[in-house]
Amino acid sequence: MHSILQYLGVSTAKAADGSFRCDANISLRPVGQEEYGTKAEIKNMNSMRSVFLALNHEMERQKKVLDSEERVVQETRGWSEERNVTYSQRSKEEAHDYRYFPEPDLPPLVVDQAWVEEIRNKIPELPADRLKGLIDEYGLPEYDARLLTNSKAMADYYEQTVGTRPTGEDNGQKFAKDVSNWILGDLSRLLNLQDSEIDESPVSPEHLVELIDLVDRGTVSVSMAKTVLEEAFESGGSPAQIVQEKGYTQISDSSAVDLAVNEALEANPQAVADYIGGKETAAKFLVGQVMKITKGQAKPGLVNELVVLALGKLK
Repeated sequence: MHSILQYLGVSTAKAADGSFRCDANISLRPVGQEEYGTKAEIKNMNSMRSVFLALNHEMERQKKVLDSEERVVQETRGWSEERNVTYSQRSKEEAHDYRYFPEPDLPPLVVDQAWVEEIRNKIPELPADRLKGLIDEYGLPEYDARLLTNSKAMADYYEQTVGTRPTGEDNGQKFAKDVSNWILGDLSRLLNLQDSEIDESPVSPEHLVELIDLVDRGTVSVSMAKTVLEEAFESGGSPAQIVQEKGYTQISDSSAVDLAVNEALEANPQAVADYIGGKETAAKFLVGQVMKITKGQAKPGLVNELVVLALGKLK
């Protein structure tokens, strides 16, 4: 429902600004009793977490009332996010109290099949169709496609990003997956930290492609690219410009990396001894130390190669 409302353009469906809320009814009855208990309606909850907490609290509240042999009142209750409790808003009227009556000036509404088909033809692409499209066109795993299409804004951002390259281009499927990984991973993490939606992202689709290209060309490592993304998110600037200004270019010179490898081995004699003693995982630790020394700028593959080479000479 949330996604469909967004795709139809009926609502932004943003819970934070009150555009998407839900109500829930709950009642309890003793085990073995056939007749339903008196219900309470909890109004205007704005997240699944709120629904979960409110229903659990209300269940406990009604249980205490019934255990005390008191009567549950039929009423409308609110949910307090601050206190994590439901609270009474007004007593619930019976149907006849609403005083429903026919409106004589409204003509009957006749919905014929032609009108239904006309409306059907005007409906924009819905989440299920877009999900299939992302899988078929870009070769995405269903898991990625489902997460991307949960939000229309995120699906739009994704397609704007991958649309910068022809789908038939070499490594097009890899690029499509790389874009998905960055959006669902680090970019979403940064957005969540600011409680922002992707249509508010300071990193444009063009800048995200720029970042992915920097990694693909070996200009920066994946680790350094994450730092660049954080800075681009903060400033809205170009990843390529950030790399140039901050000197984040990946170190691929063997002699420079060799110096860092020697420094790491000298600073961690126990790890070296562990490796010589047969603990091969110690090499991974030393690779991490080299990356730390080079501030994440050394080419990971080269670091791994030179660490193993240096350790091999010590055996």
